[in-house]
Amino acid sequence: MISLSKIERWTNAERFEDLLDAVLSNGRPLPLALRLRLEQADGSRLSSAGLGLQRAVELSYFPAPAAIQLGRVIAEALVLNPARGEIPIAASAVAAAALVDLVAQCEACQMALSPELEHLIEDALAVFGRRLFEAQTTSAGGASEGLIGDEIDTAVVLWQAATRPGLSSVVGAFARLDLAERAVQRAGLWRRAETAPILLLASARRYSECRQSEQRPLTTAA
Repeated sequence: MISLSKIERWTNAERFEDLLDAVLSNGRPLPLALRLRLEQADGSRLSSAGLGLQRAVELSYFPAPAAIQLGRVIAEALVLNPARGEIPIAASAVAAAALVDLVAQCEACQMALSPELEHLIEDALAVFGRRLFEAQTTSAGGASEGLIGDEIDTAVVLWQAATRPGLSSVVGAFARLDLAERAVQRAGLWRRAETAPILLLASARRYSECRQSEQRPLTTAA
């Protein structure tokens, strides 16, 4: 069973492979093609920190020390990476979604991050957005027009943006999700073995959010 204390311990020891294994074996199984993409050497640390932060946010009503620490790890990795143009899109999408989750959690419980970390996260999300813009611009005019990176990258971005208005806003400021969705349909990615399971994760996330909204009690005026 994964816990905040374990997440914090693995983060402190920089045991990000252990963190990723623990998250994926505790209620967050991923399709094989997606796991292989996230475990690629150039993005595995960012993927692990991103999924770890998403889980840490789920485990606590308030921003836990482990979550804040992972938020800093992710933001610094995105902002201070000297090869920003080579940041893997799938890994950065998971990481950016985690930062959005942390910010949303702080807003929900009316807690503020340090000004320095807030600015760092803002810069990190801007770096992520520009990376998507570059990737989608590169695909313009060709058979892959509209895709953000390759097919798997695009599916991951759509999965992570599903039901996350904050991430959709970040992405939408730099890239066009509608073009990405059209590219998915045009390329038949719903029928491909590598991408269909990832796109199903996005659909499942939207369905779960709708069900939760339906089950929330209605408030009536006094």
